[in-house]
Parts: sequence; structure tokens; C-alpha cells
Amino acid sequence: MKLPTAVVSESTLRYYARDPDKTAWTATADFLSVILKLFNIMNVKTGTKGKFKRDLTMDPVYYLIV
Repeated sequence: MKLPTAVVSESTLRYYARDPDKTAWTATADFLSVILKLFNIMNVKTGTKGKFKRDLTMDPVYYLIV
């Protein structure tokens, strides 16, 4: 999974979207950003992963039952 995300990364798409012929790539970069955030949220196995990776999307989701 590391290689495909490196090849088709959000920052790479945003870089090439600066070209006037490829302005539609911005929407693809936005979509990819949402998918990567969802993947980070769903792929949490420990309660400290977000702390060690310094990524808030990798923090576990807690439920507050009142």
C-alpha cells in the first residue's frame, strides 16, 4: 500500500493540477484526501498510534455513553 500512495499522492496531484490543462486533477486530489483520511481512521489498532505517528486522524474514536 505504501508504493501506490506514494505514486498517486495528494500532493503530487495538487502539483500537477497547477497546469492549466489539468485543472480537473484538483477534484481527484480532494477525493484522494478524503479516502486517505478514512483509511487512517479505520486502520487504528492501538490507542497510541496517533500520538506516535503525530497524526490526529489516527487517534482512536471513543464513544461517550450517557
